[in-house]
Amino acid sequence: MARPRRKAGPGSRSRLLAAATAEFAARGYDGVSVERIARRAHLNKAMVYYHFGSKEGLYREMLREIFRAVGTRMREIVDAPARPAEKLQRLVAAFAQEISQRPQFPPIMMREMVEHGAHLDAESIRLLLVIPLTFAEVLGEGVAAGSFRPVDPMLAYFSVLGPVAMLTASGPMRAAAAAKIGLDLPTPDESQLIEHLQHLALAMLNAGPDGTGPAGSGAHA
Repeated sequence: MARPRRKAGPGSRSRLLAAATAEFAARGYDGVSVERIARRAHLNKAMVYYHFGSKEGLYREMLREIFRAVGTRMREIVDAPARPAEKLQRLVAAFAQEISQRPQFPPIMMREMVEHGAHLDAESIRLLLVIPLTFAEVLGEGVAAGSFRPVDPMLAYFSVLGPVAMLTASGPMRAAAAAKIGLDLPTPDESQLIEHLQHLALAMLNAGPDGTGPAGSGAHA
């Protein structure tokens, strides 16, 4: 194995993770080599093996770091004292902000969905599931309190948070449309997206007077 150009240090690991995130988002797992990642990080590929053991190890740790960051923030919101509607609004905002900081995450996960999660191990899946499970927990609190109508948690999760990933992942395609046919599709900024999804979530989930339907004008309660 070739000797690293630089000694392993605290910066080499993070540089490799950043390079891997960009490469995997652009080319998918099979389209990226260890050498390409190392070159992008300005390191010898031996550093990949030093820190992560393999390309697969690097890929999984990249995903785990993202899952941990998003899941930890959402878990803190759920555990804090607040009404279910307030927690729901905070979850929407936190998820949108975390994805905004990691625009490569949606295309990586969409590739994984197409490939049936082929590169996810049990630990990665457990960390990923924290995100929908915390969302479902807030829904359960709202239903128990009578403020949310009963809904399928997975349908609600994809209805409310799915658009964040879709909007982010479709950015390059919208840019291509603008370049090829001159169709400039306006993209909402982060605050507009958060406000829209918060309104959508509460309008969809808030229980009406009989506890089973939308509350109409009470959607912002």
